[in-house]
Amino acid sequence: MEFLQYCTVKLSTPQNRNGTGFFVAPGLILTCAHVVKDLGDLPIKVRWKQEHNFAEAKVEESFPKFDLALLRFNPPKDENLPCVKLDEDIKTGDELYTFSYSDIDINGSSVTFTTEGPTGDEPPLIKFKSGQVRPGMSGSALVNQRTGKVCGILKFTRGRSIDLGGGAIPISVILSEFTELKELNQKFHQQDRRWIENMEGTAQTESKGEPSESQDGFIYDAYISYVEKEPDATWVWDTLVPQLEDAELKIATPQDEILGVPRVVNIEKMIEQSKRTVLVLSDAYLEDDWADFQNVLGQTLGIEEGKYRLITLKISEFDDGQLPSRLRTLTPLNLLVHPRRAKSGLTNLIKELRLLLRKR
Repeated sequence: MEFLQYCTVKLSTPQNRNGTGFFVAPGLILTCAHVVKDLGDLPIKVRWKQEHNFAEAKVEESFPKFDLALLRFNPPKDENLPCVKLDEDIKTGDELYTFSYSDIDINGSSVTFTTEGPTGDEPPLIKFKSGQVRPGMSGSALVNQRTGKVCGILKFTRGRSIDLGGGAIPISVILSEFTELKELNQKFHQQDRRWIENMEGTAQTESKGEPSESQDGFIYDAYISYVEKEPDATWVWDTLVPQLEDAELKIATPQDEILGVPRVVNIEKMIEQSKRTVLVLSDAYLEDDWADFQNVLGQTLGIEEGKYRLITLKISEFDDGQLPSRLRTLTPLNLLVHPRRAKSGLTNLIKELRLLLRKR
């Protein structure tokens, strides 16, 4: 959970108001509107870690009704800044974690809470207990320790001197007001896996009677084999990967290759470490030599282990006779259907990826 502090900043206004904010997309900071109210175009001082004059930000959008504000700043060119990962999932009893800059913790500190449930407000807020909320903590990110993602933004205290907890604005409200934020946040994490590797790997897991990574010994639930051509690449990154990651599956793609290592070695390691290899079939895929290498390797491993390791998805029309005979024996998930059936198909894919490998 400590990685959150690298996404968190202290905000100081010309009126000597202090609060907390966090990076949600490149050049964007989310905080509470009451932290930066009545500023107009006045600059907000941004402190990051021990850099007290890290940057200046200005209010990009503000919704005082919901106590939300989005700030824009120019990231230093020599800093590769991380961002939190947003998620609407929150349940009663979930353990929460935040890192913030309160009035008594000038260098920032961690606090944990327990979710009690929604308030009766419209829209409902998240009510939590068992932690002290001090001045300066408004605008800090609340991480759901079950999912390893940010589920809300801290808004108010129920008692600044004692451990009564407080309340937060849920991510569902934030995404409904800042409509572009979900896409910006998802695109960032498609290219930058630091949050996923540092936070989601330490998340608590629910017992659902399904095998977990530790039970089957794989690092990834699936390796996505596709071609970096349109429209295949857009569908993979805008539709497939976000849905699989939202389902808390660990996904590997050719984009995760380690720099400086031969591509063949990278692909071999990722496919070996993935429980299944998902083939995104199209005309372009069937003409690509690298795609052929990936599916041959995945199928060979399955034969050696006596298990079915390949899943095929059909995303464009092509003559099935183009398929190698070894792939024609597999039943593809046809996504060239009515949108509702396609959605149902992806749901079935997620269920299959959570299961142990089927034996031949």
